[in-house]
Amino acid sequence: MPYQFKERIETLLKEGRHSKKSLYDTLEMTAPGFEYMLKHNTLSAKRVEQIAAFFQMSVAELTESQQEPKLVEPASFGAQVADRILLEFEKLREQLAIKDKQLEAADRELEAAMEISKGLQRTIDALISRPGIASGSNFLNGVPSEGRVVPMYPKNEKAVA
Repeated sequence: MPYQFKERIETLLKEGRHSKKSLYDTLEMTAPGFEYMLKHNTLSAKRVEQIAAFFQMSVAELTESQQEPKLVEPASFGAQVADRILLEFEKLREQLAIKDKQLEAADRELEAAMEISKGLQRTIDALISRPGIASGSNFLNGVPSEGRVVPMYPKNEKAVA
């Protein structure tokens, strides 16, 4: 008997409070195409993977709901719950490790930017605190500015008109 995805997908949409539109937009499909795919159960392996990723689960987790329910002994039920909780904690730990690395990289970038900023501030302070600088003077070469244009070419070269 082929797996019927329609019921499982609709259940997951309700449980996760997702809309069909968000799912078919993620799959880059039209609404009629998505409905046809579900109605006729014509999902490709790629689509099943994309749907599982949308619900943030593995393909096995996506397809496990229609398997025969297994009778669980009360003694092993607690162990199964504990194993699932540990698995979830491991997933969270991996995600936190990734976020931690991203934060460390951002901190390094911030520190580098702060060092550049300190260097620029030292340059500004050095230029401002130079002795003999008064307003209206050309502090780069000590020549008072009187509305003149300082030539940018060497004295021995003539400007081309």
